[in-house]
Amino acid sequence: MIKHLICIIFLLFPSSVLFASIAESETRLSELKNELSETNNKLQKVKASLASIEQEIGGKNNLYLEKVKQLDILTSSQNIIQKDLDSHKIKFEEQKTQINKMISTFIMRGLDDSDPKNMLERLALKARISEVNFNLKNLKKIIDDTQIQVMTLNSQIATVQANEQSMAELIADLENKKSNFTQDYATTLESVNVLDKQYKTLKLEVKGRKIVQDKEDMATAFSLMPPLKEYLDYRKDHKGVNFYYRETSNLHSPEKGLVVHVGDLGAYGTVVMIDHGQDIRSVLLGKIQYKVKKGSSVNRGEVIGYVTSNNSEKQNLYFEVRKNNQAQNSYAWLDKKLLINNL
Repeated sequence: MIKHLICIIFLLFPSSVLFASIAESETRLSELKNELSETNNKLQKVKASLASIEQEIGGKNNLYLEKVKQLDILTSSQNIIQKDLDSHKIKFEEQKTQINKMISTFIMRGLDDSDPKNMLERLALKARISEVNFNLKNLKKIIDDTQIQVMTLNSQIATVQANEQSMAELIADLENKKSNFTQDYATTLESVNVLDKQYKTLKLEVKGRKIVQDKEDMATAFSLMPPLKEYLDYRKDHKGVNFYYRETSNLHSPEKGLVVHVGDLGAYGTVVMIDHGQDIRSVLLGKIQYKVKKGSSVNRGEVIGYVTSNNSEKQNLYFEVRKNNQAQNSYAWLDKKLLINNL
């Protein structure tokens, strides 16, 4: 069967156009194999770095939560002691006013020494003044001690707050590094998939099974359908197409193919990558809740998930076509009739 296929291809096309020499193909095959191995090694290293930094973030988050808990305890103690201090100060001022009044009364009663009753009242008042004065001294000591406690707690709270802020900044820095590693992982994974595809295709070519394709009519032949059937509008650039929507909607596969990657890209959203064959892939990026997984076979128009929205702000879904790992003019690959009908 393979020999028959090779004969037909050679009759239809000159061998110089379809195939390089066997020696050149085998050399390129060896190069691709080495490159694929190196890229796979890089992917594993990035994956290990990502796992390591996630573990470090987990440890730092636990320390941060301990600081938060410690700060809550200190703040609660500070509030209780501050209330006691305020209460003592009010009581101190009340007794201070009381003793001032008693002293004034004592002085006034001292103007008449001929009345025995007045003398007895002065003695009693003097004793009461002495008692209140003693209480004032004790209360003043309590206030001084409590103020020291408040100052000590304030110092401890300031130290914990500084440690908490430093920990938060460290975690933010680690999260930023994690985001960079995540993007590097996605890029490397895409390279592995592309190299693997190229390697398998070239391997078939060496065996005489290379599929002839018309590159000029490729975009017209595929005519991918828009990933959303309901959207507000779209905006194209020299590579991708942005679809804008407001409500949660079904996400459709632009063409039949094989899901080769589903994952999170941090702040950029979720990415779904579908291989449609012949080194052609579609990439969907946005707020996506996916129903498929890596290795899933999908048909044209099949619902593969949802684009989510809070129904208040206009959201964005990014669509891109890639061939041989190179971004294409994605708008040219879309079915124009469906684009118009969907608006």
